[in-house]
Amino acid sequence: ETQARQRAEEALQNAISPLLSLGLTVEQIAEALNLSVAQVNRHV
Repeated sequence: ETQARQRAEEALQNAISPLLSLGLTVEQIAEALNLSVAQVNRHV
């Protein structure tokens, strides 16, 4: 992986984790971040 891709993955993780902590579902997070459910699930 390139450094840019690693940074992008880290940014997604940093965005997803707090939303999970707030009790949002994977589906809600995907919608809020304009991602697919599969993309969110990779970071759960």
